[in-house]
Amino acid sequence: MTSPQSELAARLRKRQDEERQQIEQLTLQQLRRLGVSLSSAAASAQRSIEADIEAATETVRALLIRVWLVPAAAGLSLFLVICGGGWGAMRWLSASIENRAETLAILELDIERARETLAHLEETTWRVELLESEGQRFVVLPPGSLIRPPWTVGGRPAVKLSGR
Repeated sequence: MTSPQSELAARLRKRQDEERQQIEQLTLQQLRRLGVSLSSAAASAQRSIEADIEAATETVRALLIRVWLVPAAAGLSLFLVICGGGWGAMRWLSASIENRAETLAILELDIERARETLAHLEETTWRVELLESEGQRFVVLPPGSLIRPPWTVGGRPAVKLSGR
């Protein structure tokens, strides 16, 4: 009986080895399928994460442009316009002031020349004036030039001119 038992035991062992090999092969196939499935799921998850990161990056970029860059550009433009306008106004005012200062200097020079001319005329004409009063014309002489003047204008002796 040992022989059929040992034969039976050997067959059982052989059968167990075959079944174990089948189980190992099936398990290995299942593990490979599971590995492929997990690799596929991981790749899909990675693509999804990359797409989400890209979308978030675009959103942050758009938000950055809308919230920071556009107002900063508008503010900078406004600053440049204000500075340019102020500079232009200051240049215009400066030129206007310089022009008026030059005109004032010219007018003061003209007034001084006119005063000098008036002083010269008074000196050379002995303060004789031509005057028209109430439709009549007079030559007004310096005070004390006539003893009994026939006419006086402003307390000064005068000679009346006839006709027009």
